[in-house]
Amino acid sequence: MGVSGRGTSTIGFKLAQQLGVKFIDGDDLHPKANVLKMAAAHPVCPGFH
Repeated sequence: MGVSGRGTSTIGFKLAQQLGVKFIDGDDLHPKANVLKMAAAHPVCPGFH
């Protein structure tokens, strides 16, 4: 988990390669509606800014 655009997915992917395990990005587990909200810079949970 980390701040968007800071390389957390890249580091996670490279670490998974080194360990020989599958990398699953947390963003891939969100429902499509949440992905659209995040892409539009809207919070997924009301009250979080």
